[in-house]
Amino acid sequence: MNLSDLKVKTKLWAGFGVMAVIVAAVAGAALHWLNQSSSRVETYLQGVAARERLVVELQSAAKSRAISARNLVLVSTPQDRALELEAVTRSHEAVQQSLDRLKRHLAAAADATAQDRTLFDKVDAIEQQYGRVALAIVGLAKDGQRDEAISKMNAECRPLLAALLTATGDFIRYEDERSTAETQAATALFAQDRMLLIATALLSAGVAGLLGWLISRAVTRPLNRAIQVAQSVADGDLRDEIQVEGRDELSQLLTALKAMSGNLSTMVTNVRQAADGIATASTQIATGNQDLSSRTESQAGALQQTASSMAQMTETVQVNAETSRKATGLADAAAQVAGQGGEVVDRVITTMAAITGSSKRIGDITGVIDGIAFQTNIL
Repeated sequence: MNLSDLKVKTKLWAGFGVMAVIVAAVAGAALHWLNQSSSRVETYLQGVAARERLVVELQSAAKSRAISARNLVLVSTPQDRALELEAVTRSHEAVQQSLDRLKRHLAAAADATAQDRTLFDKVDAIEQQYGRVALAIVGLAKDGQRDEAISKMNAECRPLLAALLTATGDFIRYEDERSTAETQAATALFAQDRMLLIATALLSAGVAGLLGWLISRAVTRPLNRAIQVAQSVADGDLRDEIQVEGRDELSQLLTALKAMSGNLSTMVTNVRQAADGIATASTQIATGNQDLSSRTESQAGALQQTASSMAQMTETVQVNAETSRKATGLADAAAQVAGQGGEVVDRVITTMAAITGSSKRIGDITGVIDGIAFQTNIL
């Protein structure tokens, strides 16, 4: 698919969509690597570090128990023996609790190795022997058998204590070595993840830059072409050939500019033809004006003759006007006489109307007389 066939909106949405996918991918990769690091740290804290801490607590409790047992043998007053006896008992319980927690931890830990279990079994076996001897020494000291307690301490307790401290020390060193290895592995993994993240970021930046360049090129090239065409039309040059490629909005703009340029070219041609026709008509009008000027001069001479005739006619009209005024005076006098005659006629009409009324009454009387005569004849 050609990029110019896509709408500008589609191009922009596609560009932003790809950028969003790239950002999401980089963020997802970073979160994945962070989760790996967090999981490794959590495994280390709950595994190697926890075991090392438990072994250190076990060793510390064993040392405290040995010191309290020695003090119990050496002190002489009942109060001191009671205090040291309590300290020995408390330390022995702490040793047993640490040993039990370490055992349960090894049973549940997924990262525990065979060496961890071997070292624990060794510590547990020594503790079983040492614990019995230590409790026996405590019993002798509590019963006041100080010499027997010292003898047993030197003969049995000290070698077992040394073996226990050596075993716990070996356990601690092993866990410390594993801790160092885990730290180095975590450092190497962090460096690897950092390089992968940098490479991913650079690749994403390259893809984003390439995509931006393609979209910018797809938008600016036809836009610059449209500006060039518009500038040519503004300068009056309609000969620029416009090639349209694609179906996006900018291609539609170029198509419209092409149609506008063609229409303007046709319009200019029509105007030029009309101007040529107007020039021809102007020439004909100029020729006609010259003929009209010649005819006007001829008509001017005829008008002068007509003016002379009109002057004579004016004098005749003035004479006729004077005669008309006299006739008007006579007509006014006749009209006055006619008015007086009209009044006489009005009086005659009035008299005739009175006579007509009298005639009607005479007719009525005659009718009455005829009626009486008719009645008389009947009688």
